[in-house]
Amino acid sequence: MNRADILIAKNNKNISLEELREEVINTVTETEKTYWELVFALDNLKVKELSLKRAKDLLETNRVRMKAGTASQLEVLAAEAEVASRKQEVIIAHKMLSDAQDNLKIVTNLIQDPKLWNFDIIPLDKPPLEAKEIDLVESVRTAFKKRPDYQKEKIDLRNKDI
Repeated sequence: MNRADILIAKNNKNISLEELREEVINTVTETEKTYWELVFALDNLKVKELSLKRAKDLLETNRVRMKAGTASQLEVLAAEAEVASRKQEVIIAHKMLSDAQDNLKIVTNLIQDPKLWNFDIIPLDKPPLEAKEIDLVESVRTAFKKRPDYQKEKIDLRNKDI
């Protein structure tokens, strides 16, 4: 075994470490993305439920106005159709929430425990809304430093030079 073989073996070990780092980054990224999809689905459901409540309020108002003679049957029918449409949106939002919870359970391997699978996941964090100043040059420099796929290719090029 010569010095070149030792350097190549060392570089291959570093490539393996970068592959592991890449897998960890991908797993964490997927988990975080799935979590925020759950947060969105929960907020979306709340909005759809509020929208349904507003549609029901309008329907009731139109019924009262129709009895008083200041609204037509058509306005009541339109409000009833809107309530039906909003109910459908709430059903779809419930399905989205259920799917988002299931996806997070799958990503976090809760699928393997039947007891945990049946529990609802309630997100506690909200997305940060503050604007941040970004230095583009520094961001690109950091990205190249921290990208495992880029680091693997650099190491592979070093292997080819040995």
